[in-house]
Amino acid sequence: MTTPITPAQRRKIFRQLAILEVAGDDDRRALQKEIVGKPSLKTFTSDDARRLIDELNKRGAEEKPKRKPVRPPKLPDNVIHFITPKQRTKIEIMAQQVVWREEDGLELWMLKWFVFRYPRTNHEVDKVIHGLKSLKAQQEKRRLEEGVACG
Repeated sequence: MTTPITPAQRRKIFRQLAILEVAGDDDRRALQKEIVGKPSLKTFTSDDARRLIDELNKRGAEEKPKRKPVRPPKLPDNVIHFITPKQRTKIEIMAQQVVWREEDGLELWMLKWFVFRYPRTNHEVDKVIHGLKSLKAQQEKRRLEEGVACG
């Protein structure tokens, strides 16, 4: 008994054809007929698909294996993670969304509440981001209350 082509084999064939830049159904059918002897994938068996895939691999359509995402190993507790450029940008953007009473408002706020001028570690970054979110929410709430009172 012969098994029909699987959906995974069908997808792989089309990915390989794209790598080889075989465009159009006519070109695809001609290539399939040349390699397997059948122009239509509807008539392909699983073995036919395997032969076609192997031949397309030989012609340079072999896909690179997908890389697994690399997660950094858990570091010991005595290791400190420093602030990243992405975190620095996030803090700057969030600080712009808050209304400050003074020119160096962000720095003065951090000195008052966290006793540092600017966060250097991930732990400090988390504190500042959480604090900025709360500050923004408080200001938004106050603004809405004032809007209701005035209207």
